[in-house]
Amino acid sequence: MACAPGHGTQGDAAAALEAVEPSLKDGVSLEWLLRHVRALSLHALGDREKALYEADLTIRCAPSEAKRQDLSKLFNEKMGFKMEHG
Repeated sequence: MACAPGHGTQGDAAAALEAVEPSLKDGVSLEWLLRHVRALSLHALGDREKALYEADLTIRCAPSEAKRQDLSKLFNEKMGFKMEHG
C-alpha cells in the first residue's frame, strides 16, 4: 500500500493531506477517519507536533470507546506517541 506509514513518500503524504482537507471543511460523519489520514500523513512528513494534534483529534472524534482504544494503541505503537485516552 503506497500510503502505509513508513512505506510511502512525502509526495504521497502531501497528496493525502490535500485530498482530505475539503471533506473536513464540509463536516462529515467520518471525521475521525479523515483525521487519522491527516495524522499519519503529517507524521510521514516529519511534522510531529501537528501529527500529535491530529492524532488527539482522531481519538476524540472516534465513534466508540473500542475505536478510541484501537486508535490509541495504533498511535502509541506505530507513531511513537504516548497518548492517554480512555
